[in-house]
Formats: sequence, C-alpha cells, structure tokens
Amino acid sequence: MVSDIDAEFASQLRQLQYMSNITILLYTRKNLANYYWVNIADREVRLTGIISQSNLVRYPSAKGFFTYVSIYLPRDDKLLMVDSSQMLKFILQELCKMDISLKESEIFEFYVTRTEYAQPIYIADNDLVLSSLVTPISGIYVLNNHSILPEDRGLNNIVCKAKILSNLIPRAH
Repeated sequence: MVSDIDAEFASQLRQLQYMSNITILLYTRKNLANYYWVNIADREVRLTGIISQSNLVRYPSAKGFFTYVSIYLPRDDKLLMVDSSQMLKFILQELCKMDISLKESEIFEFYVTRTEYAQPIYIADNDLVLSSLVTPISGIYVLNNHSILPEDRGLNNIVCKAKILSNLIPRAH
C-alpha cells in the first residue's frame, strides 16, 4: 500500500506475531455460567473464555441467553479451518469437559467468527516497534493491538493511546 516504505521498518512489521481467535456466539435456552466473564486456564480445555452477556444485560424480548465462547490459538492451528457446524460440536465437547452440559437442541442460533490477528504476542523489545504511533512514513500513524504493548490490550489502554495519537496528528487549517 505504501511504495516508499523504509526497509527496516517493513521488516520489523513483518516479524510481529499474533494469536488468532475463534469466537462462537451462542443463543441458548439456558444460561451457561453464573458469572459474566470466566477466563479458562486449564490445559485439558481448549477454550479460553466464556462471556455470559445475559448475566450483564438481560433483554426483555429475548427468549434465551447470549453467551460468547472464545478460543485463542496459533495462526496456523487447523481448528481455524473447521466449518461452523464442526466448530459447534467441538465447543460442546469442550464445555462438557467443564461440566457445562449443552445439547444442540438447546441452541436457538449460533454464529462463528474467526480473527487471524486477534492478540499481539510480546516476546522482546523489537515487538514495541508500533508503540510510538509515529511511523517513518510521513503522514502515516499506526494504532493497533501492538501499539499498546507492553501494557495489556484493555480498552482503557487503547483510549489512552488514541488520545496521544490525536495530539500527534497535525490539525488542518
């Protein structure tokens, strides 16, 4: 997209690493968890989080419960290629490992999304190449998940970086 990109900067960008993510939104007859957000750190379960949106916000017109199930995985993981119906079966098996019983007949609807560049991986200071927001290319600034490293990618950190960026961009007269 940029013809005169600095070779060293381009090389640094190509070396940045990310985890991918698969999220499945389940609209079910029953609530799957008692809490809004559950992080999962179990080597036997591939899931990384269960977010029970209905525990935070209840929609009066909803006849069921909304739950996001998330999996972070390497960008070359074969699970990223599994079709949506197979992904649902996989999710149900993983939930079962957590003693969460859910049958397909209890699901009104489900949606699967896949994001290749979901979570930056911080290994060394070279991964901080985007933390300054300013690039060697005149007039081009970058703010993405890598920009907030080594801080967590929480919304508050993104907002802080966005404020900094807004002050870096020259104002048009």
